[in-house]
Amino acid sequence: MDPSIQTSKPRMLREDKPSLISIRFLLPIVTIVTTFSLLLLLAIQARSSLEQRATAQRIPIIVDASQDLFSAIQNVRLERGSVNRALSLSEQPDEHALGEIIALREQSDRSLNSAIAKLAPLKDADVRRASLEVEKVRQALAPARNEVDFLLHTNKKNRPEDSLHRWDSHIDALANSIDDLSLRLEEQLTALDAFVATMIDVKRIVWPLRSETGDDRRLILLARTLGPATGEREKRELQSSAGRMAALWHLVQDVAKRASTPPRLQEAIRDAGRKYESYRKLRDSIAEGLIAGQPVRVDEHEWLNVSDESRVSIFQIARTAYSLASAHADEQFRIADRQFETASILMLLFLIVGSATVIYVVRGVVRPIHRIVDSMQVVAGGNLSHEIPYENRRDEIGVLARTLAFFKDKVSENQELYIAKASADQANRAKSEFLASISHELRTPLNAILGFSEVIKTGMFGPISDRYKAYGSDIFKSGTHLLAIINDILDLSKLGAQQFKLHEDIVDLDEIISSCVRLLEPLAQDNKVKIEKAVAVPLPQIFVDEVRWRQILINLLSNATKFTPEGGTVRISASENKRGVEIVVSDTGIGIPQDQIARVLEPFHQVNSRISRKHQGTGLGLPLAKSLVELHGGTMEIDSEINKGTNVTVVIPPERILRRMAEAASA
Repeated sequence: MDPSIQTSKPRMLREDKPSLISIRFLLPIVTIVTTFSLLLLLAIQARSSLEQRATAQRIPIIVDASQDLFSAIQNVRLERGSVNRALSLSEQPDEHALGEIIALREQSDRSLNSAIAKLAPLKDADVRRASLEVEKVRQALAPARNEVDFLLHTNKKNRPEDSLHRWDSHIDALANSIDDLSLRLEEQLTALDAFVATMIDVKRIVWPLRSETGDDRRLILLARTLGPATGEREKRELQSSAGRMAALWHLVQDVAKRASTPPRLQEAIRDAGRKYESYRKLRDSIAEGLIAGQPVRVDEHEWLNVSDESRVSIFQIARTAYSLASAHADEQFRIADRQFETASILMLLFLIVGSATVIYVVRGVVRPIHRIVDSMQVVAGGNLSHEIPYENRRDEIGVLARTLAFFKDKVSENQELYIAKASADQANRAKSEFLASISHELRTPLNAILGFSEVIKTGMFGPISDRYKAYGSDIFKSGTHLLAIINDILDLSKLGAQQFKLHEDIVDLDEIISSCVRLLEPLAQDNKVKIEKAVAVPLPQIFVDEVRWRQILINLLSNATKFTPEGGTVRISASENKRGVEIVVSDTGIGIPQDQIARVLEPFHQVNSRISRKHQGTGLGLPLAKSLVELHGGTMEIDSEINKGTNVTVVIPPERILRRMAEAASA
């Protein structure tokens, strides 16, 4: 290969240091951050589930303790009622009544012990203080209970007058301390869960009703003990108590009417309603008699049973509400536990998947891409033999590697094609230079031949025979034809070597066309072909190389005349339009096959060598005309059909029209 031919190398890719926004760093970081974010969200969910589970776990403890406190205060109040009833009797209570009092006392103590034991793990300051207060009051109640036990075994006339009052103050202090502890627990339950808060509200409605029925029963017992001597204050209390119980019972009924009230609670309220209605009727009949000052003839045992059943059914409403709250808390605990397990499993799953994803991204994506980039750096540096890695992978990385390998092969092929093209261009330039040189060398002796042949045919140096004159004329014609061919070769060579220069000036196109037609008329007559001119007058003046445009038109007209059979017509027309000045040379000659039109525009190529030899064609006219037209910025198009003729259209661009040049300059 000629050393003068230099191959172009691809520009070396810039070797930047990896930055924080490069895929090498960004992709693993995004993957890690995404995985960590998911784990963090799941951890938050797991923590929330743990808190919900702890809350749900706390609710049953408080509910159970509240139920124990509820039972304790129930038994404390029953103990107070039983003791008060026993102390109000003239005679000593029987063993059954004493046993009932001891049983109630033991039950209240068991319930209190159970409630305090359940509340001990909660470690709540307010609950702890309230629990200690209950223990303190209960210890203070022990001497009062001992005193009551002693008084129950003595006659009424031997009992101190204030004994009943002292007993009520001590037992009420215990009841109030239990109420305070229960209130603390209710506040916590209300804050922990909405449903539990609703159930506590039910208890808050029911509990005053139960307390009111207890106080009312004690009031009626006192009034019955007094008999007709019942005072006005006691009578008013009986009337007020009835009103308070009615108002509280309406509140309980409103709870039953709510659509959100659970069926179990509604059933408990309906059952309590039936028993409360029996109690209310019996109580009203007793109260009416007492208020009227009449003796009441009601069996005491029947009265106690009815009132106890009513109070127990009301108590059962509160127990049902507590039971529902406890069941709800258990369900919430199970839900929170499932949520925590689900969050934990998802955390483990995402940890495994996230770790695997990070490993895959680093080892399966980032590292291969980095290696492929390094390989392309090497290839871009000119080492086309370097292999692209990961071509055998069946994923997108493999597709990328195979695509880059394909481009590498294409670069290699293009480099080879570039070298081949450079060699061809050099050979073409050498050919053009050779043709230009040899054409110049041929013109000098050829001019001498033309000169001497003209001397011979004219007999300038003396008379010669007609035969030698004919020889001289033949030599002159052949030399002239040969000179035209050499001139065409020389022009094509200059065009190929880009050494052709135009000598531009203002030209009258109509005059050029007319002169070319006159010049070709003898040839047309010899071939018995009619030549016509159809020009739209006036044609604009143009700024071109006049000699070369004469050469263009002569070549086109000469070709058309040569390849048109006898009796045919050659026509040249010209007009101005939007494209510029359009010149059309048409003939009715032998035509050119469509697949050969591009070939005839190449130098030294002919459609059919036999026809070309017959019509003295060299294959230079059309390529030379096309090159000269394009050198002026114009275009040349050929439209032909076999045995019907050929149309050659030449367009002179608008910027070559003098008038438009002036308009453009003015604008």
